[in-house]
Amino acid sequence: MFFSLKTRGIIIKRQKYGEADLILTVFTQDLGKIQVLAKSARKGKSKLASALELFNLASLELVRGYHFNLVIGAQCLNSFRILKQDLDRFAWAHFFAEFLNCFSEDKVKDRRLYALFRGLFLNLDRPQKEEWQMRIANGQWRILEYLGIGPRLDACLGCGAVLSGEPFAFLGEGGMYCFICGKVETLHCNVSTKIDSQTLKILKQIMPREGVVAQDFVETQDFASLRGANFALAYFLSLSFAPKIKSLRFLIVPPDKGGLRGVKPLSYLPLSGEKF
Repeated sequence: MFFSLKTRGIIIKRQKYGEADLILTVFTQDLGKIQVLAKSARKGKSKLASALELFNLASLELVRGYHFNLVIGAQCLNSFRILKQDLDRFAWAHFFAEFLNCFSEDKVKDRRLYALFRGLFLNLDRPQKEEWQMRIANGQWRILEYLGIGPRLDACLGCGAVLSGEPFAFLGEGGMYCFICGKVETLHCNVSTKIDSQTLKILKQIMPREGVVAQDFVETQDFASLRGANFALAYFLSLSFAPKIKSLRFLIVPPDKGGLRGVKPLSYLPLSGEKF
């Protein structure tokens, strides 16, 4: 007798297997991160194909298999259509999916983490571009708060002085240096990326404070700096928990559009301890 199991989750990775099968990595609400096998899912006539697209939120019915649990039924609950039609949003979805795959352990239930990342995907699917940028920044802060870590923004890591002007950002070390200390750290071959004053202001606006829930919105019309703040948080999140994430390369924002000065584009982005 076969006992089926039902769960729901976001498909964060798809791998071809055999002639027509798929191995899916799914971050689920009840089972944590799992890998399942979808037989014949790559065939044109497969009833499972449309429900098992990358980044779909799907309801799955599973039975136990020899190496993997097998998908015997699937229903798409949310295809995140808007997200998939916009290259910028799609790049962010890839980053969050890869982070989940690298950071989370297999078969460890974490409903809070699931809810946070489901919220990120829902916000990426919002029609208004300005709104999803704001909510993604807020969502990343919430994740850092849940994981118990976040960059220090109030004072220089070197001398302890209040940050002003345009501080250097050494996000992998847990915070930022002022201009003078940053110069010294750069000479010692540490990573040197800069955050301008407006981007720093936005980061502080959405930073969770003791007894205060992180703000859902940032009251700003400077969306270029908001993009820069988003990337700064993603950079910190990656370096702190999953330094080998490759999709971070595609989140690079040019400095004239609010990006971090000193961060080189695409394949030149330092990963896992590389130097600029």
